[in-house]
Amino acid sequence: PYYSLIYDKLNAAQLIIAVLIFRYADNQRRNKPLLEKHAHLPYSNYYMAMLMGRFLLENNQLSLEKLDHTNFATIKTYFETNKARLFEKANNRIEDAISKYFNSEKPTMEDLAGLFRNGDFANKVSK
Repeated sequence: PYYSLIYDKLNAAQLIIAVLIFRYADNQRRNKPLLEKHAHLPYSNYYMAMLMGRFLLENNQLSLEKLDHTNFATIKTYFETNKARLFEKANNRIEDAISKYFNSEKPTMEDLAGLFRNGDFANKVSK
C-alpha cells in the first residue's frame, strides 16, 4: 500500500527530475566549505531536495502532476541553470526554521541530527 501511494502516479519525467535534485543536494553536503558554514548539511539533504523541488515547480508555475515529457526538457534546463540558486533558497529556509526552532541559539550536532528525524520539523520547514 505505501509503495502504491508514492509510485502509482509517478511518471518518468518526475522521477528523473527528483533524482537530479536529490543528487545535487546530497553532493552539496560533502562540500567542505559549505559544511563549515552550514552545520545542518550532513543531516538535511532530504529536506533540501524537497524544498528545491518545490521551488523549482513554483518558479515554473507548475504542479507536480503537470510535470511530464512535454515540459521535461524545459524544467531540466531550468534546474541545471538555477540549481545553485534553488539550493541557496532552500538553505535559507532551513536555517531560518532552525533558528526559530532553537530560539536563535546555536544547536549542537546531536540537536541537528535529531531535528532532521523529527516529522514536526518537516512541517515547519515546508510552510
